Parts: sequence; structure tokens; C-alpha cells
Amino acid sequence: MDPADFFVIADRIVERWGSEAALEHVAARTAVNRLYFGVLHQLRLHLSIHVPGTDVTRYHAFVKGEVRRRAPSIRSWLAQLEAYRVRADYMLGDKGMGKDAAVHARALKEAIMQEMTGDTGDGSPGVDDNDDKGLGGGRGT
Repeated sequence: MDPADFFVIADRIVERWGSEAALEHVAARTAVNRLYFGVLHQLRLHLSIHVPGTDVTRYHAFVKGEVRRRAPSIRSWLAQLEAYRVRADYMLGDKGMGKDAAVHARALKEAIMQEMTGDTGDGSPGVDDNDDKGLGGGRGT
């Protein structure tokens, strides 16, 4: 499975809200969750992070630790995206988890992907196509 598929479904959710207001929060929470996991898996692949079988239950912590070590320029963005994911998954009474939160989470995903690879991770061109530094730049700290 291609982790970018998570971005496709998250984008479709963000762009096509249900007609009922109550569904907006469910859609936003689902989109945020998919964005976070798509980014986590893309980072693991892009940075060639091998999660040992003994650490699979600590997948998030292992990958995040490697990202902090190998790609410090994006750690702040990843932390913000993770905070949205935690709110989306566990803080069900949080009324701020609507479309605006999902749109901001998508912007964080795009910033991470741009910094990491030079594109936004979903096939659309990145903001700075002349940046061949990959993970350099430090804009996410």
C-alpha cells in the first residue's frame, strides 16, 4: 500500500463534507487521522527507517525519534500534526475539531512533504521546485 493513498482519502473527506453538520466533526477527525498516518508512513519510507519487529508496538515513538534525529527541520510540524491527531482520536468533546482543523492539518502535511521531498506528497507540485536540498532549510522548527 502506498502511504500517499491516505492523503487522497483525507483530501476527499476535507473537500466533500456531509450535508449534516454533525458529520463535519466526524469527517474532520477522520481526515486528520489519515493525514497523520500518511505522513508517518511517508517519513518512514523516505528516511528508510526500519522499525525492528521488537519495537512494532512503539511504532510511533520509534519513527518520531528517528525523524527528530534525521530530519529536525520538520519535527515541529510533525508534533503539531500529531497534536491534531490526538485531539481528533481522543478528545471527542473538543468542538474545535472541525473543518478548519482538518484544513490546517492538511497544510502541515503539505509543509512536511514539501520540506522532505520537494512536493506535497499527493502528486501536486511543491511550492519550491528549485529546492534540491531535500530535508534542509529548517522551516519547521
